[in-house]
Amino acid sequence: MMHPDTQIVRVSELVGTGVIARVAMPKGTLVWVRDPLDRTLSPAEVKALPQPVHDFSMTYMYRNCDGDFVLLWDHGKYVNHSFHPNCMPTPYGFDIAISDIAVGEELTEDYGLLNIIEDFEPLVEGGAKDRKVVRGDDLRRHAQTWDLHLLDSVRAAKGLAQPLWSLLPKGVAHEIQEFWAERDTLRSVASMLLRN
Repeated sequence: MMHPDTQIVRVSELVGTGVIARVAMPKGTLVWVRDPLDRTLSPAEVKALPQPVHDFSMTYMYRNCDGDFVLLWDHGKYVNHSFHPNCMPTPYGFDIAISDIAVGEELTEDYGLLNIIEDFEPLVEGGAKDRKVVRGDDLRRHAQTWDLHLLDSVRAAKGLAQPLWSLLPKGVAHEIQEFWAERDTLRSVASMLLRN
């Protein structure tokens, strides 16, 4: 489920739809949490979809570390890619703001964290110094950098109002609280890497 203070908007003719913040969201805000309405499909189930459904749905799904496809039911599926994102997926089944997000600012994440099937060059953004293409192996190549963003952002999450906190599985909430209490470390984003 997306943060309740987000909204779907038309970003541009080229990009299409995106998601913006309706309130200021500080770094560390949980902006999306996996919920019971999000659907997980095996590769066989995806392959068996009628062609038009298959082709359309591939735009809105990501692959988890097991190789299954996850289809979001709400406007989380409209969060666009950026090489300079303000949010990121985590190994905990939530996306977190990795910088302060202003009212009206678009929420973006780096699709390199999503086990993409085919490399692609983004339509709009010029990219980072060293990246112009989103690649299927980005998770492996950039895990250390992304782990630093995760660490910093989860630290910042402590004490923030978190409307989506109640959707976290108890085990995940406990892991985060143990990290805040300095009794545990965070999982690496490398744990999200496709296993097979």
